[in-house]
Amino acid sequence: MLRLHQFCLGTLICYYYLHHARVIREERPWGFTLYGGFGRSKEKHFVTNSSPLLFPTSGTIYSPWPFQGASKRHEGMYHLPTVMDRSQYPSAKKRYARLNYPLRFLDLHGIGVQVATQNDLQLMEDLHRRWTDRKLADPKTHKLSFTSARYWRCVEVGLMDPGCYTVLVGRKLADGSLAAVRVVYREGDTAYDLAFFGWWEPSHISEYLNFAMMCYLYGQGVEYFNTGDPLNARLAHYKQHYPSTELTYYTKTIKTEGITTPSLL
Repeated sequence: MLRLHQFCLGTLICYYYLHHARVIREERPWGFTLYGGFGRSKEKHFVTNSSPLLFPTSGTIYSPWPFQGASKRHEGMYHLPTVMDRSQYPSAKKRYARLNYPLRFLDLHGIGVQVATQNDLQLMEDLHRRWTDRKLADPKTHKLSFTSARYWRCVEVGLMDPGCYTVLVGRKLADGSLAAVRVVYREGDTAYDLAFFGWWEPSHISEYLNFAMMCYLYGQGVEYFNTGDPLNARLAHYKQHYPSTELTYYTKTIKTEGITTPSLL
């Protein structure tokens, strides 16, 4: 099982509009292609066959295996039993900071993790709007790559299919207001993080809710949790505080029309 975020069905639906009538999935010798909603030059080819007879030479190609001219992309994945294993943290201070204090902080401040329902739709929409406005007002936000609409699309899709998706909220129990929303897609023992947004005051509440939501997923039988983000020491990011592994896939966008013989390395 690949467990790659880029290839999971939840990503194809929420990020690449597979649920939309204008987007068609077509099986190909290399795997499958999505087209119809991106324009001819923006076909998305997903390579799932390690020994294809033909290989795409137009659009954007994603492959778990390296191929000529491709760039690497990395994804971070947690093995949740390892994350929860106290022996993975080198000192009592680290164990307390990573495993105990986040849950204690949320408990002291009356914030719980719950599964959202349609009744929470307006609260989630209000939080998403406030979060979007704050991100757009922040000069550090790269406006061209900020896809707030995709985050909301994940919420809408997730609420429509609770059998495959879980929409979690960090709720302030005193008044019912929301501090965070997270949408995950589940395939067997693996969950994929599709969207995570909130009102981060204080700022470290996002770190604590991230861990509390991992605890919830672990309690629901999830063994692997793919964040879709690179988790490495080069990033000043709280998610790299927990033990993780790195998955790799390869991608390239080309304009030449047609197909050719295989070029997997």
